[in-house]
Amino acid sequence: MPRPSKIHPHRGKFRFRLAGQEYEYETEREAKAQFHILMGRHLAETGNTDRPHTVAGAVEKWLALNGAERYGQWLAPFLEFAGRVYLDDVGRDLLTRYHVHLKGQKAKRATYDKKTKTWTAEPTDKPLAAETIRHYIRAATAVLKWAEAQGWADCVPILPKLPKPFKRARDVQPARLSEILDSLPDRAGHVLRFIAFTGARPSEALRLEWRQVNLDARVCTLDEHKTADDTGEPRTLYLTDQALVILQALKPDEPEGHVFTSRLGKPYTVAGLRAILKRHGGITPYQLRHSFAQQVSDSGEVPVEVLSKLLGHHDMKTTAFYFKVRDQRARQAAKSIKLKIANRE
Repeated sequence: MPRPSKIHPHRGKFRFRLAGQEYEYETEREAKAQFHILMGRHLAETGNTDRPHTVAGAVEKWLALNGAERYGQWLAPFLEFAGRVYLDDVGRDLLTRYHVHLKGQKAKRATYDKKTKTWTAEPTDKPLAAETIRHYIRAATAVLKWAEAQGWADCVPILPKLPKPFKRARDVQPARLSEILDSLPDRAGHVLRFIAFTGARPSEALRLEWRQVNLDARVCTLDEHKTADDTGEPRTLYLTDQALVILQALKPDEPEGHVFTSRLGKPYTVAGLRAILKRHGGITPYQLRHSFAQQVSDSGEVPVEVLSKLLGHHDMKTTAFYFKVRDQRARQAAKSIKLKIANRE
């Protein structure tokens, strides 16, 4: 279908092109109204009625492709703010105005009804968190970029400068972590302790096979890992003394297949490990990796580049977060210290 050009001023009047014809009107308002009337007729005549006219229509089609249950809550505020805006009227400042609007809104508690496939939201007294606003803006941006790629919108609005999200420390204190690990059942406990003692990603531990394990060299060579596409190289997972003991105890006479398996001989899933940890401590498998990284950082004995290598990070900036947490905790501790020494000032 031929795509109309955007309405533009021309010698004191307003023009647009549709299906190879030029149209001209005295005012911009009249041109917009006539454009949508003529567009409707054109779509009816050509039998192409799939093209959405408004932001709401684009959102509806995007959700149909990407999942309303997953993304509907992140686009609900955008529908309220700009749902009636025609795609041809989307300006470069739309997301900036949306950002300003969101900063003045209160947070809502969203729930999804599987029967009706709809989201409902109950207002709260708290302002929207910065991270929530980021999710809202990014979801709206994804829809508008997609609409432009489909040829339904002329431009994607400029993305406003958003504050960097504050990352909370997600490690578990050593004493609490020891209690949780000691309470785990044997088979699941092996893989979860291995994650806690190596800092491996849960998916890496679950995919680990005996052919990748070299106990003499104290390393595991992982073919599939998160940063494989970026590095193009296998990841080396280094074994601590505690991790080495686990693998030595599990090693069969003829090692083959997955290292960590359930009683049925099948590898665990991340969802399965998450359910086990939820029952035994209320934490997640990934928190075991965070706890390893934070303890190594807190020790002050390992530089950031070495910890980055241990964790298999492609970007050292990701690793630097754990050192920032260490420094923040040190500053916080300093504020609470009151020595019983006379101050002569």
